[in-house]
Amino acid sequence: MIGEPVTMTITANAMADGEVAAGRTVLRPGDRYWFTVSDWMRASVISIDPVLEEVRIVAVAASTPGRGAFRRLLKGIYAVRMRPVVVEPFNEMTGILRRWGWGCQLTGFGFDREECWRPPEEWRPHA
Repeated sequence: MIGEPVTMTITANAMADGEVAAGRTVLRPGDRYWFTVSDWMRASVISIDPVLEEVRIVAVAASTPGRGAFRRLLKGIYAVRMRPVVVEPFNEMTGILRRWGWGCQLTGFGFDREECWRPPEEWRPHA
């Protein structure tokens, strides 16, 4: 997209490499019907952890923030019977996840340490 920050692209690519190294399948916008090119900047990255049956939301930036892209993504993840995990969210996203009742867990050590936010079992995205 026009205006997509170069730093986001570099960071997202590095994060994608880390996901691949950990044995996860990296997805870019358009790779699944629920991770659309119209909603997300092309540098956005999510990954699938087939062992945990989770979709890791690694580095995403909505094309038009505040228009429901994140809720649509979550609905799509639930539609394929997987669980979303937000990895290392930025400050604004942390507040949203906290309001929704999601919990934070620190995993790993050193450079591999991650802050992962998961919804409670009964949580589902609203309309």
